[in-house]
Amino acid sequence: MSNEVDAYWSKCYETGRDFRMISSRAISTLLRFANTAQGGRCLDVGCGTGQLTRELYHRGFNVVGIDVSESAIDIARKLTTVSRRRLQYLHLDIECGGLSKLVNQSYDLITCKFVYALIKDKPAFLLKVHQLLAPNGAFVVITPVPEDVPAEKKMIIVASDDMSRLAREFDQTALYQEHGLICFVGRRRRVLTEAA
Repeated sequence: MSNEVDAYWSKCYETGRDFRMISSRAISTLLRFANTAQGGRCLDVGCGTGQLTRELYHRGFNVVGIDVSESAIDIARKLTTVSRRRLQYLHLDIECGGLSKLVNQSYDLITCKFVYALIKDKPAFLLKVHQLLAPNGAFVVITPVPEDVPAEKKMIIVASDDMSRLAREFDQTALYQEHGLICFVGRRRRVLTEAA
């Protein structure tokens, strides 16, 4: 695990900084486009303090939230008072083989809120996402609308070329803008291609 990345994000969370929450209505919209049945298994990549993870749990999903920040995971666990069997938080670094620890799992929904832009090796990450998605699983990338993001936080915006990569790697079912967010929803391709 990258201690530097963990230390950076942990310091952010320890000083009270957090990513913007997603409204209940926006979550309903993304679930409608993802068309994933309640009771399915979800993986929330870069879950932070667990807001989206908890929302998905309360909508009937079995959810695993993972994050590189040990402090974020600690906060998420403290904020969670529900069954640990249906909602788990794991301290994993997706850039250092963390997703490989989930290799025997299959997910109906994988979400990536405000994190995709920060991933350095996107081809390797997308290949892992394909491997972890159930046959009809949906992959959702959530990014803020660029005009709504202050200059010091621009690094979390998914660039248009990265959106194009997502559209090449997944069968895109939706790309929409709502509530200051841009959401990409894609399905696992039937035939896996080498990540572009």
